[in-house]
Amino acid sequence: MKNQKKTKGKSISWTDSNFQDTEQSERYPQEKVRPQKNENEWDSRKITVPIEDSENRQKDWNIESAYYSQYLTSDTHPESIDLREEFPDGIGGYKPWKIHQQKEGSFSCIGYATTDLVHWYLNRRGFPTTKLSARFNWMAAKEIDSLTARPTTFIEQAGSTLKAGLDVCRKYGCVDDVLLPTDEDSSFPGTTQQFYSQASKYRIHAYYSLMLPSPTVVSGVVVNGEDKERLQVLVWKKWIAENGPLLVRVNVDKTFYNAKNELLEDYQENESFQKHAALLVGYDEQGFILRNSWGILWGKEGYAYLSNKYAFQALDEAYGVVMPSNEVGNPRAPQSHEKSLLEWLLSFI
Repeated sequence: MKNQKKTKGKSISWTDSNFQDTEQSERYPQEKVRPQKNENEWDSRKITVPIEDSENRQKDWNIESAYYSQYLTSDTHPESIDLREEFPDGIGGYKPWKIHQQKEGSFSCIGYATTDLVHWYLNRRGFPTTKLSARFNWMAAKEIDSLTARPTTFIEQAGSTLKAGLDVCRKYGCVDDVLLPTDEDSSFPGTTQQFYSQASKYRIHAYYSLMLPSPTVVSGVVVNGEDKERLQVLVWKKWIAENGPLLVRVNVDKTFYNAKNELLEDYQENESFQKHAALLVGYDEQGFILRNSWGILWGKEGYAYLSNKYAFQALDEAYGVVMPSNEVGNPRAPQSHEKSLLEWLLSFI
């Protein structure tokens, strides 16, 4: 991966729904997505679903598909990678990858996460972009998914799925925030052709589901327990090392909600109250770096550190994307069928 900062042998510091009737909507009151100083407020949290389950995941291009097309390899990977550093601005300087401040009571995380993903790939491949419109990708995802029985584009507390967000990026693309500002209620003043012509410049080529199948069977043997955890963690780290950030769905528990500058180690499933979209943007031997859209006061300046175990337990969807620039003039020969990728990786464990 060109221009990617890889840090070998150096550890990252881990210390430093469908609202179909009135009765149902009343059971899911407004969720404040920013951390609260008063932890007693946690007792009043209710289940909310900004990010629903993605449909037809069994049909996704999967880990072995990525291996066959050489987006994942059986090569060794660096001990640690950190993708948070600033982007070249094209004129000899740098510009920061700014953390977003998601609006309270908004289920817009899918827009922020997907546009951040595209933003990273474009900048790292020499196509400097300004802020992309999270509002467009979030609203468009709600229009093309099949979750709701009524229109929800204009409803702040209506979510979507990771795959719907990715399909917007794949079929239509993204637009600069100046065309459809995320923090304003204005509409695009031009034509449909103008808008989607602009969006098509910022499209992804494809996406791959990077979750292990259930059950996970390798060479005729079911892989469970700690071996499955290590295998899943290894797949995610290899994608980050060989391609870039991962789009993930987090089951938010109290630990995540109140994250500070510390490693999140113990996932509390019984305290999980919300599904949330975010990015994995690095790792070391202990775990992963997660980029969020809840402002710089959450975690360590907008980032959290998840242990391998916590990530394995809290993340239930994970997607990697590839860009068209990966394909132009660079066809990839398929991998040998000598072994599957999971067979190779299990031998590392």
